[in-house]
Amino acid sequence: MSIFADAVDDMFEKLGETAQYTPVGGETVDILVMPWEQDRDSVFSETRIQSSGGTFQTPVSGLASPARGATLVIGDRTYKIKDFRHPEDDPDRLIWFFDCAPQ
Repeated sequence: MSIFADAVDDMFEKLGETAQYTPVGGETVDILVMPWEQDRDSVFSETRIQSSGGTFQTPVSGLASPARGATLVIGDRTYKIKDFRHPEDDPDRLIWFFDCAPQ
């Protein structure tokens, strides 16, 4: 592991929250997550668009291969993973972003 990977893992251990990740038809595993973006309002011209759900981040070291359609349970809220990606400013690909919708 690199010093950067160690730093990412340390950050999630100190600031992350435990969540349960369950791929479709698979076994549930505990992972550490941190919210990146939560429910948000967008304004387009005179129209306000409200979106619910959010984006959560997790270290790659805790989940090597995420899957669309998986379930993420954080506290008493359940989300479905719509998409996942690495952040643009993560050239070492140490973090996953999950775009989620509430269930």
